[in-house]
Amino acid sequence: MKKKAFKEILKYVRVIVFFAVITILVEAVNYVMVQPGYARYIIHTVDNPDDGSDYDCIVVGASHGRASIDPHYFLEMEYAVNPINMCIQGATVIDNYYMIREACNNNDVKKIILELDYQYWNKNLKRDSDFGDLLVYGQLPFTSLKMEYIVSQLMDKDFRTIYFRRYAFARNWKTAKKYMAIKKTDEYKNFQIEGVAGIETEGPYQGLGFFYRTKVTDKKGKLNPSPWTYDDLNPKVQKYFQKIVKYCKDNGIELICVTTPIPPSSVVSGAANEANTYFKQICDENNVRYIDGNLIKNEILNVSDDDFSDWEGHMNGELAEQFSEILTEILMKEDNSEYFYSGYDECIEAIKVRGNETKVLKYIRAAVFIAVIAGLVKCIDFAMMPSGYIRYIIHEADNADTDEGYDNIIIGASHARSAINPVKLDEAGASDNAFNLAIPGETVTDSYYLLMESDRHNNVKRVIYDLDYQYWCNYAEREFEDCFIYTWLPFSNVKLKYIADNLLTKDFRTVYSKRWAYEISPSAIMNNLKVKSSAAYRNYSMDAVEIHDAGGPYAAKGFFYRDMKMDSLVPSDIVAWDESGISDKVLDSFEKTVQYCKKNNIELVCVTSPITPTTSVNGYSEQAGAYFTRLCEEYGVEYYDFNLLTMDTLPRTDDDFFDEEGHMLGELADRYSDILASVLLDKCDKSTAFYGTYAQLEQAVYENYVTK
Repeated sequence: MKKKAFKEILKYVRVIVFFAVITILVEAVNYVMVQPGYARYIIHTVDNPDDGSDYDCIVVGASHGRASIDPHYFLEMEYAVNPINMCIQGATVIDNYYMIREACNNNDVKKIILELDYQYWNKNLKRDSDFGDLLVYGQLPFTSLKMEYIVSQLMDKDFRTIYFRRYAFARNWKTAKKYMAIKKTDEYKNFQIEGVAGIETEGPYQGLGFFYRTKVTDKKGKLNPSPWTYDDLNPKVQKYFQKIVKYCKDNGIELICVTTPIPPSSVVSGAANEANTYFKQICDENNVRYIDGNLIKNEILNVSDDDFSDWEGHMNGELAEQFSEILTEILMKEDNSEYFYSGYDECIEAIKVRGNETKVLKYIRAAVFIAVIAGLVKCIDFAMMPSGYIRYIIHEADNADTDEGYDNIIIGASHARSAINPVKLDEAGASDNAFNLAIPGETVTDSYYLLMESDRHNNVKRVIYDLDYQYWCNYAEREFEDCFIYTWLPFSNVKLKYIADNLLTKDFRTVYSKRWAYEISPSAIMNNLKVKSSAAYRNYSMDAVEIHDAGGPYAAKGFFYRDMKMDSLVPSDIVAWDESGISDKVLDSFEKTVQYCKKNNIELVCVTSPITPTTSVNGYSEQAGAYFTRLCEEYGVEYYDFNLLTMDTLPRTDDDFFDEEGHMLGELADRYSDILASVLLDKCDKSTAFYGTYAQLEQAVYENYVTK
């Protein structure tokens, strides 16, 4: 008999040992896999105040409450002696009830602020599941309250859910290893905030259960507020709200319900109106004070969508502190009607008005920002852009001394500037007031806009267009070339047309700044500032212009008298002729120039000024001249290739030029300008003044005129 009894006892022992082993294994798995979360920390903190004094005011709720209510203001403004925010992300109203009970079992609580988020009242809420029911339960200490929780909430759950904390398991072994590393720290063992995993993801912890949220997303995340209908109200949640009300009344605790503000856009388009109207109704029915943060007037609490990290309504820290201060003021006053709109109709109307004002303000801010940037760019241009010839010559072209202005305008590039003296044209009677607007580096496109600019200020009757094939053939459309002269054009319809026609596809910095010509050394900047501070610069005097490539003194009216002679011609890289490489942009600009002159009754005369004789016969002048002849005939424009001037008409040798490319010295330029004037006046016998072919020119060059 004794042996049989022993066997029976042994069976029970085996069962107990089995459950003990399973329990140890489960706890071991929990220890390894469960996240060291915030709920463990905050519940332990509330149960064990640091200074030994009881928490007299607690805030309970979910993530909105944790991000929005800073208890430090309760303390500073003497609303409470020892407050704490024990809101937990994902905590349901059921969780709130047991958290209140847990806090009140260990503290002499006098005030409870219950944050109400209508999304937790929906019976379809995903958190009303094993996870939601166990989020807080798993961290409650083992007491009669926890047993009550199990009996009332969990008896119909899978037993593994009750005992396992699998809802909070790490998703992979790598994460589990991170959790284990945290659990080995003294911070975790001593229930310090540093022992909570991922504690800094929302923003820095400020103490007393408040996080200063700094998380910002451009699109406010993908999470939108849930819809609200009375049919979706969860009876279980309603029941536990009533239990919270009753518990507070039975224990002499003041209960205040608060809905924290959400983004104004969500107020207008969401369900806050109906939901919070419902909260006010049930609070009034239960004689509980209710504060709807969405109805706080904007002049008291300035709320915008940018104050939140998502559309659902998680506040960022700056607004949270403002709201906490205003909330404390409201809590301390019995009559606080002055703080609130009368209802959602007034609130939404104010939001719409504010939105329109904000839009206008955004435009004003954008305009001010652009103005500041524009001012900075201009200051940088002023400091780093040297005082150049282009600024001077465009101003001179726009400010002739006579009422009629300039009647003959010379356009082209450096060859024309060195070769055509406007004073000689005037003296010969070919013009009344000619002006040389040729600029070194001036492209065919530049010439078109310079012509239009000069015609704005002058009664232009004739345009003398010097054609240098090097600006036509193998033309590289670089940003430098496109903006070289444009930036110095005064602001007018011509400049706007230049931008529209040429620069809309460019880097905006290139369009607006003069960075292509910056000199950034300290000495250069100091020199620029010195020059640009002078009266000569302000008065557009040539004395303020630094020119390094003119080869001689400035004579007048855009002409430089080159007198710099070298022992031998300066070598030059001559651009090869390639008719197939002529840019469409060049042809388009030339055609625009022709059409502009015809439309405005301006005589257009195209010329190619003489270049160094040996270069003219050994280079590409013959092919280029033949092309320009055909082109000008096609457009009905006069064209003269002055390389074909006979040596008797214009005696010249290589020594009359500065370089191989063909920049004329001043003495030859004056003689050439006289001949040009006679051609324009039709006083020149062209049949004898020009060779018929380049072969004749070549023979004359090599027979008599290469050197003196």
